[in-house]
Amino acid sequence: MRRRFLSGILKFFPFLVLLAAGCATAPRPAPVASGRPAWVEIGPQGALARTIVTTGGTVCPEMVVDGAPKAMTARSTPQSCFQVLICEAPIPEGASAVSIGGTKLPVPPKKIKRIAIIGDTGCRLKDENCSDTHTCDPQCTATEIQKCNDPEEWPFASVAALVAREKPDLVVHVGDYHYREARCPEGNPDCQGSPTGDNWPSWKADFFDPAAPLLAAAPWVVARGNHEECKRAGQGWFRFLDPGPVPADCNDDPNPYAAAVPGLQLLVMNTSTAGSEDAAFYAPAFQTVNQLAHDAASPSWLVMHHPLWAFLEYQGKLETLSDNLQQASNNDLDEKIQLVSTGHIHLFEAVGFGKDSGRVPNVITGTTGTELDGPIQKEMVGQSIAGEEVKTAISRDKFGYALAEPDKDGWRLTVYSVKGNPKAVCEIEGTELKCREMTLE
Repeated sequence: MRRRFLSGILKFFPFLVLLAAGCATAPRPAPVASGRPAWVEIGPQGALARTIVTTGGTVCPEMVVDGAPKAMTARSTPQSCFQVLICEAPIPEGASAVSIGGTKLPVPPKKIKRIAIIGDTGCRLKDENCSDTHTCDPQCTATEIQKCNDPEEWPFASVAALVAREKPDLVVHVGDYHYREARCPEGNPDCQGSPTGDNWPSWKADFFDPAAPLLAAAPWVVARGNHEECKRAGQGWFRFLDPGPVPADCNDDPNPYAAAVPGLQLLVMNTSTAGSEDAAFYAPAFQTVNQLAHDAASPSWLVMHHPLWAFLEYQGKLETLSDNLQQASNNDLDEKIQLVSTGHIHLFEAVGFGKDSGRVPNVITGTTGTELDGPIQKEMVGQSIAGEEVKTAISRDKFGYALAEPDKDGWRLTVYSVKGNPKAVCEIEGTELKCREMTLE
C-alpha cells in the first residue's frame, strides 16, 4: 500500500530508476502463481488473508481489495523445514472483492446460511514408540499406516471438493491437520512417496493440497488439535494456521478467542495438550470463554478439538473422555453458548442431555480423512457423563462431513457421506437435541 505511489511513478517514468543509481529501490511484489495456497481465516481481529510463496521468493505479493492494492506482510520467511514465504494481510470489514495476484479469495459472509464442519483430516503415518515426531526429519518408520495413496481410504481431497460444491458461508475445522509423523516403510505402496515430519512438504501433502478447493470456497475458522501440539506439529501450526502472530517460542496455551460472523460468535479454545495437562491449566480459559459468551450480543458456539461430553467404545465398554476439561469447566457453560463443536474422536457423534438440562449438546465431527475409530455399538442413551444422564445420542463410523444451517428455533445439522448423501440429521433447540438417521445410500 505504501509503495503504490512509487510504483505508479516508476511505471510511467522508468528512467527515474537510472537517476537513482546507487540507491536501494523497493522490491516488486511477488506474483501469485495459479494453484499457490491462498485462503481467508476469521480470528479475534477479524478476517485475515494468507498466501504461501513456494518459489523461493522473499517479497510478498500484493492483495487487491475492491480494486485498491493493499500490502501484505511476511508472517514467516523461508527457513529450515519451512522453505516457503508465508504472507498475510487483514481484510477490511465490508470488503466485497479480494484477490491476490489475480486469484480470487472468498470474502467474509454478510449472512450465515450454511456452515461446513470438518475435522481430523490428515493421513496417519505413525510409530507409537517414535520420540522425534516434532522434528523436521524424523528417523522412525511408521508402524501404523493409513493408505494415503488410496482416495477411498484417505478421502479428504474428495470430501473437500464435495463440501466446496455445497457453497458454505464458513468452514469450521475442529483440529488435527498433520498426521505424517513417521517415514513410510520402503517399498510400501500404500504411502510410497509421502513426506513426513513437521515441514512444508508434509503440511502441503496432508492439508494444503487436498484442502485447496475448500480453501478457495469460503473463509475458515480453525481449532488446534493434539497433533499440532508443540512436541508434534506446533511449528507448522503457528506458521500456517494460527490466527495470531507467530510466537518466539512454541507454546500450548489455551488462548481462547472470539471469531465473529453475522449472528454468531465462535469461541475457539486450544486443547492440544488436554491429554496431559490437569484441570488448573484450562480453568482460566473456560472462565474467559464464558465471559466472552456473556458479553456478546450474538449467541456462541464453543469450538475446540477435545470433546467435553462424549463416548468411545473400548473392548465392549463405553468410556468417557476429557475428565480434566470437565473439571476445568465445572460442566457449566454460559447460557448463550448453543453448541460444543469438537473432534478428536474419529467418528461422528452427537450427545444431548435434554431440554431441562443446563448442558448444551456436544457434536463431534472427526470423520473427514483420518483413519476412523471403531463403531460405538453400546447404547449411549441412559448413560451418565459427569453426573448428567444422556437423553439423546447418535454416532456414525463412516467418513464424511456436516453442514449446520440456522432455523427459527436453533440449528439443523445434517451429516453427509463421502458421496454427498445425507445420513443423519440433528435439530438443536436450546439444550435439546433431536437426531434421526436417514437411509439414503
